[in-house]
Amino acid sequence: MYRRDENGVLRPTAAGILMFGFDYEIEKEYSYYFLDYQEHDNEELRWTDRIYTSLGDWSGNVYDFFCRVSPRVEQLAKKPYIHDGEARIDDTPVHKALREALTNALLHANYYDRRGLVIRRRPEKLVIENPGCLRLSVDDAVSGGFSDPRNMTLVKMFNLINVGDRAGTGLSTIYSVWEDEGWIKPALEEQFNPDRTVLTLILSPHEAIDSDKAAIDSDRTAIGSDRVAIELEDRETEIINFISQNGRGKNSDFAELLNLSPQRIREILSEMVNKNILLKNGSKRHTYYTLKQQIQ
Repeated sequence: MYRRDENGVLRPTAAGILMFGFDYEIEKEYSYYFLDYQEHDNEELRWTDRIYTSLGDWSGNVYDFFCRVSPRVEQLAKKPYIHDGEARIDDTPVHKALREALTNALLHANYYDRRGLVIRRRPEKLVIENPGCLRLSVDDAVSGGFSDPRNMTLVKMFNLINVGDRAGTGLSTIYSVWEDEGWIKPALEEQFNPDRTVLTLILSPHEAIDSDKAAIDSDRTAIGSDRVAIELEDRETEIINFISQNGRGKNSDFAELLNLSPQRIREILSEMVNKNILLKNGSKRHTYYTLKQQIQ
């Protein structure tokens, strides 16, 4: 967590601040730093619960995010009533795999990159999207045995609390557990400009879906539409965060922030105005946007 500078004075490392600092301290080093966990249990609501940095009621660091989100993610898996003779065993391979998926995202995220880490939990599905692409090929990452972490000091600190390993077997373990359970194979996808890595985990058995072809087509369509929705929600989140920090924002601000064309930015802003998220002020070249709740 600490390193001595040229004068021999102990100072926190960037990884140390990520792990145990406050979000406003972390943002001084990583200006795009943002962690966001969402639960979507009701399709009529944008989310039913949410944990994210800048809330103000928790530190916003990586360690506390892991501690808060890990139990929520593990709730996707059932806990069987199994005893080893003395105590109940409720930490199954599925729970460990879900925890590993969360850990991998935190350890391999490029916190300098635009758009933060976003995790969405839906009934029987978990989508983890983190900034930065894989440092290995998808095949090597899935097959295991290769380790090239982006945040090596973070890896060491998580190892000290017995979370994660340095063997490069995290993803391969997840794929193996899903195969053992007979569930749909995990989907690992890379996106570019901005660089993102998306892992989709569906906790549904092949048998239940194969018995109804319509269910397969519906689920695949949902996955595709989810990615579109994720893309839009992430951009909306960045716009909201920008205005929260600066009080207002212009089309040109958001075009630079999201690396999108002015036309596409106008479409997103118009939709956010229609959703009563933003308020449009001024006209023509003097147009700017504020958060709706700031005006009310």
